[in-house]
Amino acid sequence: MALDEPIPATNPTVPTLDVGRVRKDFPILEREVRGRRLVYLDSANTSQKPRPVLDAMDRYYEQSNANVHRGTYLIAEEATAALEGARAKVAGFIGAASWRGAAAARPPTALDCARPAPAVASAATGEGAAAALAA
Repeated sequence: MALDEPIPATNPTVPTLDVGRVRKDFPILEREVRGRRLVYLDSANTSQKPRPVLDAMDRYYEQSNANVHRGTYLIAEEATAALEGARAKVAGFIGAASWRGAAAARPPTALDCARPAPAVASAATGEGAAAALAA
């Protein structure tokens, strides 16, 4: 299977994973290491960030970097609102009633996200790929 070739779904209700499209979201995966395209498989230690996350982090640090839930000035209020908004989005995404119970309420969700990992690793480490593996 080629590096950017979509991974066919084994379950008809699960869409095909377009590895090339996913790779484009992660700027670091554009790098070459020792003449080969980088494949990063050490996500248990440090996860790479897709462009939207990097952009959001830049906006936060450039415009609203302040103590959340502690400051009474505008940028602290903005930082608090951004944090609470992100928590609500994550809770809604995984189907939790609130962010407080999100991690404990739905631990299988993390496993659901990890299930395609072997297929992704298999496709990503095909010919022409340089892999960074956790020891």
